[in-house]
Amino acid sequence: LLWKMGWCPSPLERAQTNLPPIPLEFLKEKPVLRSFIQRVNSIGWTSRFQFEETWASLLGLLNPAENPEDVMLEEEMEQSELMCLAIRGISSLLLNTILRPSAGNPINSRPLCIPRHDSLPFLATQKGQRLGRLRVLVEREMQAMQSTRSQKTLVPATSTAMEGPFDEMLTANTETEGTQDQFTLGQISVHGIWAINNMMLPLTEDPNQNRSEASIIPLGRTAIPAALSRVPSNLDVHSCLVLLLEVYGQWLAPGSARRTSLMLLCETIKSVLL
Repeated sequence: LLWKMGWCPSPLERAQTNLPPIPLEFLKEKPVLRSFIQRVNSIGWTSRFQFEETWASLLGLLNPAENPEDVMLEEEMEQSELMCLAIRGISSLLLNTILRPSAGNPINSRPLCIPRHDSLPFLATQKGQRLGRLRVLVEREMQAMQSTRSQKTLVPATSTAMEGPFDEMLTANTETEGTQDQFTLGQISVHGIWAINNMMLPLTEDPNQNRSEASIIPLGRTAIPAALSRVPSNLDVHSCLVLLLEVYGQWLAPGSARRTSLMLLCETIKSVLL
């Protein structure tokens, strides 16, 4: 579609297929923007440069007109629809940062799940480890029996998935609904968001700490799931969220000078909730 519109880029380096970012004037066309967001959601990104490039391209579409009074109603509706598409693309781009084991790769990854409850101290003991292995054997057999009834692929009880069973079996988030391949309500707890954005205090062992204090700022090792160690540290997602919330705050402010359309307000609220 871009080639038909006259965009003829050249690779950034010889013998490479890396193309420069799409110019902003082309992304302001709704068919181009829809196709761009669809490809980003389907293919994802593999590096920090690609993430920041996509982020900057979509963020540039959120700038409103300088003189909203001079804009016709049809043009304002067109611009609101374009900004709604950009918000959806930004929301999905940020959600792809919690895909594991490969952030930004929706092909072989699934959303990270961090429940609110802490892991049981008993599981760290020798008897707890033995009980956990026994539980995994039983649950694997039950899953295999269920798969046989539904004519799905069998999951053998002696598979390599038994390694590290506590991440999947014993810390499952029972508050979520639906499959684990989709981002749903209750996916990540508040403490998990703090840990992802490096807002946690240093890990300390304080057995005398009461539950009320631990619920405010988690300090124990059990409050931080082991899956957080795989969070990519080269992505500055926290700064992206802060900047995005500042833009949303200007639109949602009661005394905002700019007239925000209803569809843009609804899309903004959806993005904040996600």
